Amino acid sequence: MLEKGKEVFKKEYWSLKDAPDSNRKRFLVKQLRIFTLAFKGFTEDRVQVRASALTYYTLLSLVPIAAMVFGIAKAFGFDERLRTAIVEGFESQTEVSMYILNFAEKYISNIKGGVIAGIGVIILLWTVMRLLSNIELSFNDIWQIKKSRAMSRKMSDYISLVIIGPVLIAASFSINIFLKQQLATSDETFPLIGYIGPILSFLLSVVPFVFVWVVFMLVYIIMPNTRVKAGSALIGGIIAGTLFQLFQLLYINFQSQLFNYGEVYGSFAALPLFLVWMQISWLIVLFGAEISFANQNVGHYEAESESYNISHHMKSIVTLLIVRLVAVNFRNSDPPLTSSAIADKLDLPVRLVRDILYELTDVGIVSETVTQNIKENAYQPGTDTDQLTISYVLKALERRGQDTLSTDNVKDLKEMATLVDSFSAEIEKSKNNKLLVEL
Repeated sequence: MLEKGKEVFKKEYWSLKDAPDSNRKRFLVKQLRIFTLAFKGFTEDRVQVRASALTYYTLLSLVPIAAMVFGIAKAFGFDERLRTAIVEGFESQTEVSMYILNFAEKYISNIKGGVIAGIGVIILLWTVMRLLSNIELSFNDIWQIKKSRAMSRKMSDYISLVIIGPVLIAASFSINIFLKQQLATSDETFPLIGYIGPILSFLLSVVPFVFVWVVFMLVYIIMPNTRVKAGSALIGGIIAGTLFQLFQLLYINFQSQLFNYGEVYGSFAALPLFLVWMQISWLIVLFGAEISFANQNVGHYEAESESYNISHHMKSIVTLLIVRLVAVNFRNSDPPLTSSAIADKLDLPVRLVRDILYELTDVGIVSETVTQNIKENAYQPGTDTDQLTISYVLKALERRGQDTLSTDNVKDLKEMATLVDSFSAEIEKSKNNKLLVEL
């Protein structure tokens, strides 16, 4: 009885249409759905496992990445500002951050000219690419994207991140220092400032939060290999960025009480604490990505719970609807549709649409095409639309994968295969086996 009640509530909860006469109810229902989807995705997308993997890759990449970042900062002349910004920004990890920064500076100074310098640069680039590629894979998994960026795009996007990142950090730190200095000197020049000093001080204390929000938002827009709306990325950035900053404050307050680690590990006490800090930080970052995904796609999730256990029969029907839409769109000479646009037009969960499109691309029924103005790839027919009958599409998907099987019972296998092929041929002759573009 209880299980039945839960199922009824779940069905009504996701099929509930927003009440047009109640903006407050519409807003609350939407937010509840977003957080429900985010927490569900947090579990089903194996976020904890991915956070552990990213912690491992980050630990291996810290020194090379720090060396590259400081090399770029040194070239622009703001390496000292960047150093100060990192130490102050990661106040909870002062000991570890100082160790990494010193090690990175030694790494740079030890790279001399010639072949050694070239090898060192190659190692640095490879390390950065490896870490960012793993971050992209984690984000793509959350967004149900099966294909990563092309290598050329990885090079351009990732290098841009490495160059722009230090500039943003240094600029934020410089602006914060400048505003604090101006506030301190303005008390004497403009006495009225003293009355609003507490308000200005509060606003300055919010600057680190705003900076983290912006950084997280940019990460959520840039890293997934799909188009992420700025509004969805901003919401994820605000929630995850706030959690990240609160976690830093909590970590600093309780770090001094964790003296047992010092007794057990001695001078290495900072390492296990740093690993815990990094693991939780990645969990927060990935949770923000789940929030961004849920916010952008919440409108298509009335049938989300059913789509995970969709029958083969229903999946075939949805597949035919998708192929028909892509084919008709192509026949009308309209621009190719993205997975998000297909989900919008058919009112389907975007994850289900992307799963099906991946299978259709794999068998050549549809093909991906790069769009000029949209980051997300679009889809067009990969086969002549005059061949795309119901039977043709379903047969192609049925034969997806390896079509042979090693077995001792070859005779029975061949006989059964002959019967199935004959049955398939009869279906092809059916008067209902129509072209999808004509339906």
